[in-house]
Amino acid sequence: MIVDKYLVKINSICRQCENKNNAIAHSCKAYPYKDGVPVKIWNAEVLKCPYFMQKGIADQ
Repeated sequence: MIVDKYLVKINSICRQCENKNNAIAHSCKAYPYKDGVPVKIWNAEVLKCPYFMQKGIADQ
């Protein structure tokens, strides 16, 4: 049995983050390797990330 510890959470801050990397699963600029983002952040158990950057704000 395969258990995916990463869940699809609509309120995850990763979905709104400019640093999210769509090319590598569960990764971002701060956590650049596969499954690098801590599960608690990705699954919205923790709603803060020190590397969070709101999408759209970086361009302004």
